[in-house]
Amino acid sequence: MGPLDNILDRDIRLDACRGIALWFVFINHIPGNICSWLTLSRYGFSDTTEVFMFVSGLTCTMAYGHVFRSAGSWATICHTVRRSWEIYAAFLLLMLFLVVAVHWIDADLADGANVTVVLQQPGEALSRAAILQYRPVNTDVLPTFVLFHLLFAPWLLLLLRWPNATLAASALLYGLVQIYGWNLRGWPTNDWYFNPLAWQFLVTLGGWWVVVGRWRLNATRDVTSGDHAVGRIPDLVAGCCNELDQSGS
Repeated sequence: MGPLDNILDRDIRLDACRGIALWFVFINHIPGNICSWLTLSRYGFSDTTEVFMFVSGLTCTMAYGHVFRSAGSWATICHTVRRSWEIYAAFLLLMLFLVVAVHWIDADLADGANVTVVLQQPGEALSRAAILQYRPVNTDVLPTFVLFHLLFAPWLLLLLRWPNATLAASALLYGLVQIYGWNLRGWPTNDWYFNPLAWQFLVTLGGWWVVVGRWRLNATRDVTSGDHAVGRIPDLVAGCCNELDQSGS
């Protein structure tokens, strides 16, 4: 059993966690909602967004890992690019829906929805939205996931071949972002709210957990129960690399 075999396991607990996370995000965006006291934002050092990013890394690695094993790297690229396009199209349609809704329902909502600039400069705003620089209120996460899915295939190949090095590089990039403040430019003002250069670390951590983390945990449990599986880990790594070589040929 190799690391790719772990990817094929579907755990419905992940779906439950992601569903709860989405509900918590919804609740936290309702001003003055007493139910927000039940969400993670009131406790600990993170909120539901971190949970959602981490679980997204888990589920995407499982889903695209299955495609990689069954159909190869080219099929994985096609799947990730198609998913990126779907999110991109959904983002543009949602933006247009918000603009039309605000225009017809109540123009006074334009400032709060961050669509005033579209009503004033429609050509410039739409072109900026097309390159993911302009985003209406509460749609910031969609452009970030457009980029994540677009780059997921090469990222997955790196994670499968060099999981620890990939995680270390991701952590290094996160640290540099904190030090130097790197971000992507937004329009008309400010940078990206969900900075992909920073949030990628949680997605990578989720993917690493699927490929290596669960693996090591299971091996440790086997050792404590008398089955010394740690000694088989080099063979598992070699098997993973062989599968990668065969898929790429």
